Amino acid sequence: MELLKWEHIDLFFYRMTSQSKFKQLIYVDKHETELNPFAKKQIMLSKQLIELMQPKLIVVANAFASTLFKEEMHKHKIHFDEEKGYHLLELHSNKPRIPVFLTSMLTGQRALDNHSLERLCWHIKKSLED
Repeated sequence: MELLKWEHIDLFFYRMTSQSKFKQLIYVDKHETELNPFAKKQIMLSKQLIELMQPKLIVVANAFASTLFKEEMHKHKIHFDEEKGYHLLELHSNKPRIPVFLTSMLTGQRALDNHSLERLCWHIKKSLED
């Protein structure tokens, strides 16, 4: 199997161990309905990096980040493909759609179980063959 070059970016360029405190930092109010200007700029920077990188595939490995990614990328036509079993993101109409896997953490306390991780790896490999 050929190993692919890969890159890592965070949706937000800010580290904090408490997700609940982080949410207080990025939302306008406690109801978590609207991102504040800081968060919107961070998302915009991430989108620009993704567009520059032109990835073959995207894996969002955090449940909260996955939700945000999906909400923020709706402007770029992200949808779940029922036949393929993963999301497809269209950044540009003249470029191929990008497979997107929205998942939870891959390692650590709240990580995917071994069987789900194995299935995710299989699914990623299959999507690259399409």
